[in-house]
Amino acid sequence: MGKRSRELAEMRQEMELLRAQVAAQAEAAPPTPVPREGLDARGLGGQRADRFTRRTFRHRKHLAPLALMGGLHAAAAAAHATSAAPPVVAGAAAGAGLVWWGLRGRRRLDRAPERLYGATVWAAGTAWATAATGIGVTAVDSALWTTGAALAVPWWVHHRVRPRRPEPEAPALGWVEEIREVWAARVACPQGPLPGSRLLDVRESPGGWRATIELEDGTSDTAQARVKDIGARLKLRADQLSIEPHPHGLHLAVILVQPDNPLATVRHWEGPTLDVHTGVSQIGIYADLEPVRYRHWRRGHGPVHTLIAGTTDAGKSALVKMLLAEERHSGLVLSWLIDPQRGQSYSGWKKSVHRFAGTLPEARKLLFQARARMYARNELLSNLEWTDERGRLIEGVEDFTPGDPRHGLPLLAITIDEAQVILSDDICCALVEEIIAMSRKCGIKIRLLTQVPLQGSLGDSQQIKDAVASGNVVVLRTANPLSGGAAFNGAMPVDPVMLPKEWPDGTSTSGLGFVFAPGADRPTTMRTLLPVDAYGWSQSGEPAVADDVVGEVPELDEDGRPIPPPIEETSPATAAAGEAHAAAKPRARDRVLALFADGRSRTAIEVKQHFYSLPEAEQIAGRTVVLALQQLTEAGLLNHQERGPYQISDAGREAVAPRLAAV
Repeated sequence: MGKRSRELAEMRQEMELLRAQVAAQAEAAPPTPVPREGLDARGLGGQRADRFTRRTFRHRKHLAPLALMGGLHAAAAAAHATSAAPPVVAGAAAGAGLVWWGLRGRRRLDRAPERLYGATVWAAGTAWATAATGIGVTAVDSALWTTGAALAVPWWVHHRVRPRRPEPEAPALGWVEEIREVWAARVACPQGPLPGSRLLDVRESPGGWRATIELEDGTSDTAQARVKDIGARLKLRADQLSIEPHPHGLHLAVILVQPDNPLATVRHWEGPTLDVHTGVSQIGIYADLEPVRYRHWRRGHGPVHTLIAGTTDAGKSALVKMLLAEERHSGLVLSWLIDPQRGQSYSGWKKSVHRFAGTLPEARKLLFQARARMYARNELLSNLEWTDERGRLIEGVEDFTPGDPRHGLPLLAITIDEAQVILSDDICCALVEEIIAMSRKCGIKIRLLTQVPLQGSLGDSQQIKDAVASGNVVVLRTANPLSGGAAFNGAMPVDPVMLPKEWPDGTSTSGLGFVFAPGADRPTTMRTLLPVDAYGWSQSGEPAVADDVVGEVPELDEDGRPIPPPIEETSPATAAAGEAHAAAKPRARDRVLALFADGRSRTAIEVKQHFYSLPEAEQIAGRTVVLALQQLTEAGLLNHQERGPYQISDAGREAVAPRLAAV
């Protein structure tokens, strides 16, 4: 309390000193001129008189040559009438001498040109005065004004009115101190949301101001958790205030206040921005006009899965159209689209993407084909031979970059709109789980769109939710207060349900939301760009060419379900021969299960390496090993945790015991 009291006392002293300085400046400033009263404000006592006086004073030095010539004219006329030419000439000479002495005393005739000019003017004036007093003023009057005007030109040029330099404006610090005073009184007070906090580095920002919050107690998370209370104390709306961590310390936070939010202006997407070297494109802007980045893939790492959530009219479809346009014009991405609404939201894109599915049976068939491509790519990349920079021959490619010259494969992006409908189907959910867990190294990504990003909307699958939440997460305005925390897995303390439906002028806030992505995890409001001509972008560009690594798809019925193989009737002799053959060469699944009979834990890679090291006649393909491991796990014969090794279960020991006894 002692430290806080001292700081508050110091702040009060600084405010009192500032008020005293402002009052002193106000007293020293000249009073504002008040127009004189009169019958007519524009009369002699009004603005015209004041303007005439100001202009006369400003041009007083310009009138000096005219006054001199007028004085010579009057003196010569009086001398001619009284025949007093010698006294006039002597007086003129004496007056010129006094003027010369006065100017030299003020250091006005120190330069040779100035002395020459003064002597010329004196000689001309004396000669004219002598002539005028002798023969009359009218005889030499024209010589006076002509020669005098010519000699006055250097004077007028030297004393010309130059444009006034604008006075430097005093720095506008009043609003900064006012903000700090309001902050200290409402937010930093003992009963405020952030007691003892201070505002540092207050400066203007587009639509408002930004500053650094120095917290006396707590971290930037504390400030973010109390953003609603801070906004209420400052009398702001939710879209006018954002707080995010400061990069230079946990005791600091960045506050951005924008009463005139620049996000209220719709900004259009003018064309592709995807950088094929980094796999990043721009999809929007933050409130401080910084770009919002979206990562399609990470070079040397593989594709990045995506989750896009938002309520009706939040802007999901416009964002997907922009991403599809980026993929189409990159020449490195194959775009597959699943939309149970028959593609109504994607005019022009049903025939522009490489594959489209508008019904549940079509979605099943498309996902089975994607699964077959995944395993075919796994087999191709695992057996691919290439030479590294040291000249060594290496078998297998462990990472994926689209267009890599070692394989030339494009990235396959599968977009599933209304994912809650597709993933409610057991077959589609199982296929997506399998693909999303094993497809990164072979260049296949999943992009899910849903209105509520809860686990129940994602097939009630924790595996799917964790996979997409670790990639690009774009949450636009939602209608459920649990959506933000569920979508971001607690990584961002934001609440998309607080975003307004409309701006104060009645326009839609479509595209307003938050982004959590690799390189774009700021907990501040952003707004996506709006494609100007989405249909035009769907009909232009040079899309990627589909590869021929397709794999084998099981036979499916009209509903997209696998058709079980027919049971053939065999004779006793044929059956006996088949049993003998089966006994001679067990199925791959039984051989894999028998490998775990010793009770050891093994990873999938270790199992594949074991069968790959056997003689060629006894080897099992890597793809077959993976399928066997999955089937044994689903049957409960093997225990397996995500990203962990496999181990035989009690049921597996019972199943393998008769075979071991026979051996």
